[in-house]
Amino acid sequence: MADDLEVMMRYVEGEGPSPEFVATLRERIVAETASPENAADDERVFEINVQPPPPDHVTTTRRQWILVAVATIIVIVGFLALSRGSNDRRLDTVNPPEEQTTSTVTTSPAVPATFATDAPLLTEEFGHLEPGNYRVDTLGTPFTFTLDQPQALQDNHRAHFVLSHPGSQGSSDRDITFMRLSALSNPAEPTASLEASGEGWPADDFAGWLDTLTDEIVVSNRESTTFGGLKAIRADLQLGETDCRGGEGSCVLFGTNNLFNVKSLSAGSTTAPLPSRFRIWVVEQDDQDPLAVIVGINRESDQDWFDTADTILSTLAFGDIGPNPILDLPAGRVELPFVGGVRTELSGGSFAMLDPQGFGKIVLGDWEVHSGFLSNPLDSTGNVLETPDDLVAALEQGNETVTEVESIVIDGINARVFDVASASTERTLMLTRDDGKGWHSPARGRIWVIDHPDRGLLMLTAEAFENVDMIFPLVLAQTEAIIESLEFIELG
Repeated sequence: MADDLEVMMRYVEGEGPSPEFVATLRERIVAETASPENAADDERVFEINVQPPPPDHVTTTRRQWILVAVATIIVIVGFLALSRGSNDRRLDTVNPPEEQTTSTVTTSPAVPATFATDAPLLTEEFGHLEPGNYRVDTLGTPFTFTLDQPQALQDNHRAHFVLSHPGSQGSSDRDITFMRLSALSNPAEPTASLEASGEGWPADDFAGWLDTLTDEIVVSNRESTTFGGLKAIRADLQLGETDCRGGEGSCVLFGTNNLFNVKSLSAGSTTAPLPSRFRIWVVEQDDQDPLAVIVGINRESDQDWFDTADTILSTLAFGDIGPNPILDLPAGRVELPFVGGVRTELSGGSFAMLDPQGFGKIVLGDWEVHSGFLSNPLDSTGNVLETPDDLVAALEQGNETVTEVESIVIDGINARVFDVASASTERTLMLTRDDGKGWHSPARGRIWVIDHPDRGLLMLTAEAFENVDMIFPLVLAQTEAIIESLEFIELG
């Protein structure tokens, strides 16, 4: 997990959880461990639902934190629009009518693409893709697309998917970013810090966001359209006279997905005026969080990337609309699609991520601290593990230290309990035979193993990967509280 994080952060600086978010969460963890006897009752640090997010995530008293990082990103996509008669070179914002239907850029093919149900599922990340058809489930709503020439694959996890030119050097350098949006940044102050950003802007009101956007951002080619067969609003954005105009780095905020993913827009890689351009679609998802697609370049000489992106996106089609994989849950009883369906009681608000394969993690303030839910894992070579003893053997083969402790009963079913410890960075288990990452043993953890009569071999885990003496007691108390009220249910 730590390796995956490191690789992800190497590609996109500023698109993960913010430093402020991580720092605040760490402070909360330290505060909790000051009195471990109360850890099980803690209402503040504890995430629930399905999937693991990176260390770049935030929440301000649930709603506050989300929208704090929400203000963390705004979008820039568009064409250069320099004001000719202005001595101070200020750029005017162009706001075409909402019902504009013409554009200099093709936004949908003459014959709409159809969702390719037989396209192979793309599970790996950070590599290269050859020409062919692909399916992506990472965003909750699946989609398929076709490549007619090789491209680079960047992120493909946690409701975040990025394609780029093979020669791309980082974020906004000839890439296409797909993400779910829980909120947009504050359109009046897109360069504001997280602390000053307030609650941001509703994710499902991209039109209003564009209407209110500061004139420091140049807007062009705005239109209502369709994208992948769904209603969307499209606009091209470009930095105007922002504080970082002509400089390096990501200084303009676009939007966030519950602070786990934050999209920032780069000023460009040269000192030429307004080198970066961004083309953005915000795609409706019925009553679910919308989806954003952002095409970016950071040099004027790379404008042909927009043609390449148009070719790729013209082949894109969505499947059935699904929920945002990153969920913000209130305290109380929740039902989750973990291990076939469970119900449990949460003592405090929390985040969770839904994995396309049905696995999940409850994250405790940091990527390296979480409770996990796994169904029918495989060993590192893809062999089926049928019994708890098979699982223990697979763990020991990976050089983990495994110690059995007293068993318990979970919802009427016996669960064997094991303490595990590992210094290995290698994958220990596979979640599916096509899974490129799998499950890694924590530096310190506890595993509850259930041989369920209907669902097979199930694993519930409490995991800590760093600062284990401080963190493990807290994540253990969190997981034990979840298990205490856990029921196996059939979801409707």
